[in-house]
Amino acid sequence: MGCQSSLVPYEHRDYDEKNDSDIPFDFDGKNPQLGNGASGTVYKVKGVSSPFKDVKAARKVISLTAPTTKQRARKEAEAINKARHGHVVRLFMTYFYKAGNKVDFVIIMDRADGSLQDYLTGEDPRLRDQWFGCLIGAVAHIHRRGIRHRDIKPTNVLVKHKRVLLADFGISAMGLGKTIPTTVLDMARARTPEYCSPDVQDGHTRGRSADIFSLGAVFLEMLIACSSPDQFRELPVGSGNDKSYAKNIDMIRTWMDKTKQGFHTVDWHATLFSLCREMLDPDRYRRPQAKDLQSGWSGLASSNESLKCPTCAEGHPVSDSDKLITACEEGPADEVKRLLQRGADPNSAGAIHQASSYDQRDIVVTLLNYGADVNVCDLGEQIALHYAA
Repeated sequence: MGCQSSLVPYEHRDYDEKNDSDIPFDFDGKNPQLGNGASGTVYKVKGVSSPFKDVKAARKVISLTAPTTKQRARKEAEAINKARHGHVVRLFMTYFYKAGNKVDFVIIMDRADGSLQDYLTGEDPRLRDQWFGCLIGAVAHIHRRGIRHRDIKPTNVLVKHKRVLLADFGISAMGLGKTIPTTVLDMARARTPEYCSPDVQDGHTRGRSADIFSLGAVFLEMLIACSSPDQFRELPVGSGNDKSYAKNIDMIRTWMDKTKQGFHTVDWHATLFSLCREMLDPDRYRRPQAKDLQSGWSGLASSNESLKCPTCAEGHPVSDSDKLITACEEGPADEVKRLLQRGADPNSAGAIHQASSYDQRDIVVTLLNYGADVNVCDLGEQIALHYAA
């Protein structure tokens, strides 16, 4: 009897040609390749030894071209693992494989049934209404912990058992050595050009607002797919290698203004369509934050059963640190103090950062009084001062 994949702990290992027989996963089936792109090749694999025996997974292989990306890639994977959520892809393990002078970074993750792209391009899209809220919740969750996705697009939203999972958090771009350590305006940063924001297209840092823009582009396509698929032909986003929301954003927003009446047949479609337009604002400072989207969606879901997701309702395992991070964002200070008195770690990654981001000064003072370090980093390796700036 194989192990339950939900009980398998994440781990990282190192392998080379001398011990590659110890790798606990092997190809699954005669045609194991699932996909191949610029960011890496994905294969179907299956656990062959403990603790992964019989676990069905997907293996992504990324060739590292710069020594400095090795440590960053591992840190990114560990951060994603620490930010577990019911709608974030599960990582089973990562490992480096060295063969001569070549080093691969290998990610073993939950295997999905397909991606959101399959539902957008199918003749009969079977999009589930609650998927919008699921993705909002996942993005809000990782943003609270200082993680930016950096490459939200339909192919990076996996679907397993009719549940959406955010995947591929921009680690691939790092592995290929395409990231730039500092912002250089007018120098496009590593990204998927179709769904990236205008600010990223111009060379600005890929912050949380860039994630919101990309999510807005995905939401627009989801709305079209489930309400008026014929509109895809009219969406002025370009095609093929020329497809780009950033380059065509003015035409897209004008088109949205002209066609919004077509999305009024379902009340929540109209509300979400308007929200998409805000998410696709060319000005990154005017886009809503993930927590605002989450609040708005909760209002819609409260009066519409089809928008409620069982996974979201059940939630992910909530620790005192999780509760503390949320309380530092929303308040009040008394709740933060209560959690600290119960033993929550004042240096929980994301706690003082959220309090600083939302100008919760009394909460910052409370955290400091309980021993918080102003220089502690969140999972995105940012200190609180970065959020307060």
